[in-house]
Amino acid sequence: MLGPAAGAAAAAAPRWVERLETALSIYGVADVEMRRNLLLHHMGPESYDVICDKLAPASPRTKTFQEIVQLLEAYYNPQRLEISENYRFNCRRQGDKDAVSAEETVDEYLVALRRIAITCNFDQYLEKALRNQLVFGIKRNDIRSRLLEKRNLTLQDARDIAVGMELSRKGGAEIEGQFVRSDVHVVHRQPEKKKVHKDSANDSEKKLLSMWSKVAPGDRV
Repeated sequence: MLGPAAGAAAAAAPRWVERLETALSIYGVADVEMRRNLLLHHMGPESYDVICDKLAPASPRTKTFQEIVQLLEAYYNPQRLEISENYRFNCRRQGDKDAVSAEETVDEYLVALRRIAITCNFDQYLEKALRNQLVFGIKRNDIRSRLLEKRNLTLQDARDIAVGMELSRKGGAEIEGQFVRSDVHVVHRQPEKKKVHKDSANDSEKKLLSMWSKVAPGDRV
């Protein structure tokens, strides 16, 4: 069975509940008891144990769908300190220890920033905060320099420029790699030097001496 916490990150719990609510809406499940029972049935064993422990000695079936959801969210996503989350947001760098990979792409980095920003309460400042941290935290200095040169830089501008330069370098590296591989397979043949066979020279000398020996002594010059 699936559940919001069976080995998954805590942030996945609300999304799991949203998916379940979407399924209940698709199949037209409106009965409140049926919705609660399906929630209890489809959550993983770890999540079910959490609910049982928090409600003991009462049974989870005595609670409503919404009450159980609130218990799950309170357990898996406790309210975080805003200042702490802002600090975590400002410290996040592309490809750092919190990244899935050291080769984190610009788009992957931006998604990670958006995920942290959920608990930062940026509100109307969100787009500017994301733009600033994308510029400050990007790995390549040449991309950062290009972004700092642009007037009235928006988040979309910053993303497009960064991704374009990222893909340009990647494409250039792939092309260069193809040329290197093709050069390895080319055989450079040096022109062969004409060899003088010593045996042929010796044969000519022997023939000349033989002819000279046959000439009468008086006829020799």
